[in-house]
Amino acid sequence: MDNVLGPAGIDVRDLAVAADGATIYAVPGDSIFDNIIYRSDDSGMSWVALDVAIEADLVAVAPDDANMVAIAREDAPAVYVTTSGGSTWRSLGTIKDEAGTAATAIYDIAISASSNGVHYVAVAGKEVGGVANVWYCQTGLTTPGWQETNTLPDFSSLNVMKAVAFSPNFPSDKVIVAVGESDNVSINFEILSLSSQKWNTSAGFTDYPVTVVSDDGIIDLISASISLAPGYLGSDSARRV
Repeated sequence: MDNVLGPAGIDVRDLAVAADGATIYAVPGDSIFDNIIYRSDDSGMSWVALDVAIEADLVAVAPDDANMVAIAREDAPAVYVTTSGGSTWRSLGTIKDEAGTAATAIYDIAISASSNGVHYVAVAGKEVGGVANVWYCQTGLTTPGWQETNTLPDFSSLNVMKAVAFSPNFPSDKVIVAVGESDNVSINFEILSLSSQKWNTSAGFTDYPVTVVSDDGIIDLISASISLAPGYLGSDSARRV
């Protein structure tokens, strides 16, 4: 039984555990020469290496399908998905703004539960000029296309977005949440309705965005992560916070 993930010196840059508790994916970024990620089917007791097309820094697994996985590279943004647990991969294309300019960095990735047979992938990061953005994409399309969201009403984080997550009940509420930094003053928790194509109060989510930290001189949000309770429902104020 070999619970050693990889060679000496390897870094685990990100980890994703499927809902079954047994399937785990780990990504090493550029800490290893080959473009590979690792998969375990026995809760980490043993691992196999899977060939991929990029130096993967980020990984996410769908909450309803252990074989539906997305990986991403941070500093040269690219996203690949698999529906076969890593046997084959497909690019989701260039992450770009409405003007066609590619994203400069992404810092987090998430996959939704299936909604009408479609999984969504979202990434949080920034575009040229250090402008915060969250992009999302539907998988399974013949020609995938990323939709930016910082042009939608009431988007408030100006500098960078560092975390993104889908509501556990996304098929019902069509909600994405994110954490970002704004104007070197505050760190905000924001909520997006894909149904209305609006953020925060404009989408009917009163009291949003929520200021998590406020302090003049905040220079850089290093990292952030989001974990939502299984009963979270963005469309219900009693179950939203």
